[in-house]
Amino acid sequence: MIFRLSRTSGLLLLPLLLPLLLSLACGEPTDGGDDGGGTDGGGGAPAFAVDRTLSLGSCLNAGAVTVEGGKAYVACGGDFTGNGEVAVVDLATWTIEQHIAVGGAPGSITVSGDRIYLGDMLDGRVLVAGTDGSVIHGAADAVVICPSDFVNNVFQFVPDVVKIGDVLYASCFATDEVIAFQPSAGADPGDGTLNATILGRVTAGDGISALEPWHANDLVGLENLSGAASHIGTDPLGASTNYWTCGDVPNDLRIEDGLAHVVNSGSNTLQVIDLSAVSTTAEVHLGDGASPWSLALLADGRTAVTLQGTDEVAIVDTDPATPASEAVQQTVAMPSGAALEPFTGMTPLAHPQGIAVTGADRLVVSLTNFDANFAIAAPGMLVELVESTP
Repeated sequence: MIFRLSRTSGLLLLPLLLPLLLSLACGEPTDGGDDGGGTDGGGGAPAFAVDRTLSLGSCLNAGAVTVEGGKAYVACGGDFTGNGEVAVVDLATWTIEQHIAVGGAPGSITVSGDRIYLGDMLDGRVLVAGTDGSVIHGAADAVVICPSDFVNNVFQFVPDVVKIGDVLYASCFATDEVIAFQPSAGADPGDGTLNATILGRVTAGDGISALEPWHANDLVGLENLSGAASHIGTDPLGASTNYWTCGDVPNDLRIEDGLAHVVNSGSNTLQVIDLSAVSTTAEVHLGDGASPWSLALLADGRTAVTLQGTDEVAIVDTDPATPASEAVQQTVAMPSGAALEPFTGMTPLAHPQGIAVTGADRLVVSLTNFDANFAIAAPGMLVELVESTP
């Protein structure tokens, strides 16, 4: 973990910079593996199950995933020695199309047009690649928007990057800022930035992690350390902090139809907020020790959540009329054991992290495959879940 040393939040669950001495090994892309398991509502109702798995080979510490144009783009943090990359998977053929060696330690990923933007967990940098496999701003020539200040013990990283129109917005965790910028190759203007035109910056809450566009001129940011959310206006750039109260360690969110869905990793809940009323309409407890990480919104209104603590994906009904005992419709166990293709002498745990919808009845999930001590124990994997009636 990295954060300003003056802070003492013991609940920070961002395992984006794990111990630097991680086990490193190589693997080759393969198809196959465990079908997984889990529980459902019973009675032959439609249920998700693991359909296929794909080893991502040199992609270690597979994290955030997004889907565009029939392809899954996976941010691979690597072992934090600068070997981060993007793994691009063709979903039709279920094969790796390319590995893009951007370096650094990518933790978040956004694809817009022919560009891939990645927040770097090693410093306050953004890495930029092309969907054609080119590296436009790799670690050696990154877009630096909020550099670390080692003299004052401020160790910076960028948990998220989003785009509205032609402007990019990035969260700078250690300084609580959201930066509006455009990549623009050029020399350091004297403030530590590089290869960026800074359009504005605003203090937006205590440890801004995830960002999500709301309207054309609005963002919502999660205050990871204070358990709240910020409303960030983009024209002009400004922020209203503590806009609503979340649970402990809010970590991921999606907004749809005026509702914000938030994963609270510390309190093990999925929370739904009506943004017009700024009120919580539903809050579902996902189980003690679940450690929910990220979410995806299904077309029928349900939410899929990765549970790092139990190596599962939960399918959740957040309709306020649904009884609490029935809100978690199903948990799907991720592959385990030999199906994870462990490195010699290692015992991986799936630790599912990223999740994205690929169709009305399909999801893809990235597996980090750490061991119990958070050492890399197997190559990163992509898992496809398919819903069908038994």
